[in-house]
Amino acid sequence: MIIDNDKTLRLMGELADNWFRYLSPYQLVSMITENKDSITAPTVYSGISRLESLKCIMRSEDRKKVKLDFRSNIAYNFKILRDTLKVNELNNSKKEEIIWSMLGSFQLKYGKSLNTFIVFGSAAELSLTKESDVDILMIVEKEIKEDLSAFYDSKVHIIIKTQQEIEKDYMINDDFIISILANNLLLYDDGYFRQKFLIRDSLPLISGRTVLIREDKIKKEKEVLKMLLDSSDTIDLSAWFEKHIINEARLILLKNDKIPGSKQNVLNEIKKLSTQLYKLYKMNNPKNVKRLIRENV
Repeated sequence: MIIDNDKTLRLMGELADNWFRYLSPYQLVSMITENKDSITAPTVYSGISRLESLKCIMRSEDRKKVKLDFRSNIAYNFKILRDTLKVNELNNSKKEEIIWSMLGSFQLKYGKSLNTFIVFGSAAELSLTKESDVDILMIVEKEIKEDLSAFYDSKVHIIIKTQQEIEKDYMINDDFIISILANNLLLYDDGYFRQKFLIRDSLPLISGRTVLIREDKIKKEKEVLKMLLDSSDTIDLSAWFEKHIINEARLILLKNDKIPGSKQNVLNEIKKLSTQLYKLYKMNNPKNVKRLIRENV
């Protein structure tokens, strides 16, 4: 093998999972040990040197941080192989089958018009539950106008973007699209995703404009929640309030220059950044929801 060292492969895996940003050796040590693998700083430095000799990594301007260099076929193919193997770790054979059958169906139907097929959300983070949807982003050369619902069941959420649409969303720093681009499993790519995103220096930080849009949306949500206080359906009200809490949590992450992922990812992060909001999420239920809204909205 070109890379026959388990620690180097583990290092490469962490860089592949965080492909969109530069990381220092000490950040890499922290991330790998956080995932219950042991690794030392000298081992990371040695792995970086090995990957650098293979032209698999690039350095930041100050040369203190590194990221995978996807101009290298080794790095590019490693990410796709790693992401493919992750699908088989979902421990849900039905949803694994849905993902692969959908990819095959769309490849047959659209051929060269299909540029990229990505799984995102809880499936990409390997936190899929029986209730979770399978979230998919397809990037296509031309707009698909027909109804595609026959291709998938109700537990699949699919977003289809043309090249022009995805590039526009990227340029305006749409936080939802940036989140998908950052946290995904890349299962098929004809080279489009590689050229447009993987080989870029890094993903952009979320803009102030995006934060303002999110803040305005949350203000409107609060108005709606207050109006719904007279509703007798506390089950629906509790569901609305939960969505509002998650949106507030996403905003806090954006303000801290963190790219939100799935709902579970957002909750894990907000537990560290705002214990009060996390506590509110845990307390929310149909019995308490009206009191919680009156006290906190």
